[in-house]
Amino acid sequence: MKIYLTLTTILLSLLFSANLNAQTELPQKRKSVGVVFSGGGAKGIALVGVLKVLEENGIPIDYITGTSMGAIIGGFYAAGYNAHELDSIIRSEDFQIWTSGDLPLQERNLFWSKPPSPGWVDLQVSLDSSLQTTFQRSFLSDASLNFALSSFLFEASDKSNYNFDSLPIPFRCVASNVFSKKQVILKEGDLAQSIRASMAVPLVYRPVKIDNRYLFDGLVYNNFPVSVMIDEFNPDVIIGVNLGTEEGFEGYPEGQDEELIKNSMNVITFLMSDKSKPTKYLKEKDIYIPLPVDDYFQLDFSPVDSLIKIGTEQTESYIDEILEKVGPLPEDRSRYRESLVDYDHDKEIVQKVVTDLRMTKRQQRFVRRIIKDKNEDLISLQQTNDRYNKLISTTYFKDINPYFITDISTGLPKFYLDFNPESKLNLNLGGNVATFANSQVYFDINMDFLSQNLYNLGLNLFAGIFYKSSKFEGSALFPDKKSLKLTLDFTHIERDYTRTDNLLTSNISQSTLVERSENFINASIDKELEKRDILYFRVSSYNAKNTFFRDNTQPSENFALDISGNVRYNAGLFAVGYLYDKLNDPNYPTNGAKYLAEGKLIIGHEDSKVTDDSVQIDTDASRNWFQVKGRAEKYYEKVKWGWGFSAEALFSTVPEFGTYSATLLHTPVYYPLKNSFFNFSKAFRASSYLAGSLTLYYKLSKTTQLRASVHSFTGWGRVEEDGEFSEIPIIEYNNNNSDTAIDFSFVAQTPVGPLSLSTNYSSDPQMEWSFYINFGYLLYNPNRFED
Repeated sequence: MKIYLTLTTILLSLLFSANLNAQTELPQKRKSVGVVFSGGGAKGIALVGVLKVLEENGIPIDYITGTSMGAIIGGFYAAGYNAHELDSIIRSEDFQIWTSGDLPLQERNLFWSKPPSPGWVDLQVSLDSSLQTTFQRSFLSDASLNFALSSFLFEASDKSNYNFDSLPIPFRCVASNVFSKKQVILKEGDLAQSIRASMAVPLVYRPVKIDNRYLFDGLVYNNFPVSVMIDEFNPDVIIGVNLGTEEGFEGYPEGQDEELIKNSMNVITFLMSDKSKPTKYLKEKDIYIPLPVDDYFQLDFSPVDSLIKIGTEQTESYIDEILEKVGPLPEDRSRYRESLVDYDHDKEIVQKVVTDLRMTKRQQRFVRRIIKDKNEDLISLQQTNDRYNKLISTTYFKDINPYFITDISTGLPKFYLDFNPESKLNLNLGGNVATFANSQVYFDINMDFLSQNLYNLGLNLFAGIFYKSSKFEGSALFPDKKSLKLTLDFTHIERDYTRTDNLLTSNISQSTLVERSENFINASIDKELEKRDILYFRVSSYNAKNTFFRDNTQPSENFALDISGNVRYNAGLFAVGYLYDKLNDPNYPTNGAKYLAEGKLIIGHEDSKVTDDSVQIDTDASRNWFQVKGRAEKYYEKVKWGWGFSAEALFSTVPEFGTYSATLLHTPVYYPLKNSFFNFSKAFRASSYLAGSLTLYYKLSKTTQLRASVHSFTGWGRVEEDGEFSEIPIIEYNNNNSDTAIDFSFVAQTPVGPLSLSTNYSSDPQMEWSFYINFGYLLYNPNRFED
């Protein structure tokens, strides 16, 4: 009886064990499937279309390997995100920000970032304590991308215990150790850091340090990791998806070389990528899907629709073969996704900020005061992101590496920041080239250094025919929830109105020739309010010398010409104002808004000696006044077109100066057109005025547009000449005639600035119709007197 019971127990145990194994092992009715994704930069968006088709047809995926962008898409899918979720992520505006390599202008924190400049090339050099230099190693910043990857994937890393075999789908990605000239198969650790290393294209993105080794993009040694799939998982069937139909060139690409060499990324890819044929390791039982995306640029992530469509349509053409070799079997991935804690970005979960050990205690205190104050218990992912964006809006923190790691004891994430705290020297070179007098070279050099506060010292230079300027500036940023910044600068500005020629059309008629030289000592206190607005208080010492020249060759259509001499004005300027700026471009915005409100007190003294028709006029008198200015500018963007408007109002009590020309120089001015800045006349000038504009634009492509703008100006307190003596000024408040300007432009955005072809009309008799071409941003040093 005992023997019978023992045998029965053993038999039941075996049956239960077999039944349990049958439930946990792969069903015998189908074959195991491994999916391999190649690298290819932005072309990898097409892989989302591939996954959509596989999901819709119930094709199971048991293993994934990927390189570069293939590692990004594959890693997200392995972590539990389905094709629909991937599609939503890639179509989001945030995705374009992460992949652009820089925060767009309207996403930067206005208080923390430097104002836009006409620079073309940026270079950063790190200076250590021994003054040794290290140049930046990448073309694109990955600060936004790293945060996004970690915020999406840190929970999957934690739940898998940092073992990629324990992800919902076992996963491998490939990186490259260029020093040992070997591929590195990443199978454990932080998932976000691993797939980021797999896409570290040399010279484009900086490498990622894992296990004390700097790793680069896997494309160098294995861009299509079929061999990794075989060695690591050896599934029954492999679905290999290659981003491109070309398999390299057996000989020289005759007839294609000129086109290929135009794209620098093509050159980098050919130089660095694995040269083996994609189908080398695939067998008859496997499926090879080449996606025809060769014509797309590796760094252009904008054609989302067309790339996903390619992936969808190409995979659908292979679906019969896939079904035949694999057999459909719907796979339920929803249970894992439901088990994930889908963190609400507004829910407070981040418990601690961990800074780089290379940072001093004062430097660590600076970062913590920005990200998470010691008095705060928990902060949300959205708060973390917003405060992190403050840091990366500066030039100093552009190479920071953020990531989240879940605390085992609390189950809540900690926010880690890896960063080299060495002082940074920033170089910026640029300018603009135009057919009128504003062609100029721009150079800026500044240095950031961090202690308990962030300090910056800098010098910039503008050198052009009409405009010359230099500015030496020092600033100190004091961190807090609403931070404070103190700035002191010395600015010199010269404008030569005798040099305003247009190379394409007749010269602008300057009936009075004048050279302006202005010097400022500016001190300002800026208070951070929200992401894109600040409150400021400014005090300036202003010294101006205006030199007039006689020119008897010009007709006296606008105002007196037979004058010569100097007008000096020394003043103190006191201003308080509010600024909100979320325009997406400083010259040709298509989206966003800008609001300004400012009050300014000017207390000064005029000292002038001017000769008019052999009569010398000497003036030595105080000139004080007050002015209030408000401006609103807003743009509405549609799919292919958009429109915008601006409205500006200014009221002042500017007095009459000793002469008509001197009064005109110091009367508030409105610049409706890009080339209005180079014209000195009485048009668009008045002691008080209302001005506005309406702009329509049509997008020809992502980077080109047609724009049309109409400007209107109505002034009260126009400066007029005395009927008997031309240099005696009269400010007439009953004269409220309007000025009008119209502009038509074609604008093409390039990586370094806009190219514009413009024709415009102005009611100013000295300008009327003009046509000009300009390349680069038309930006200048702040002029605290006119601004």
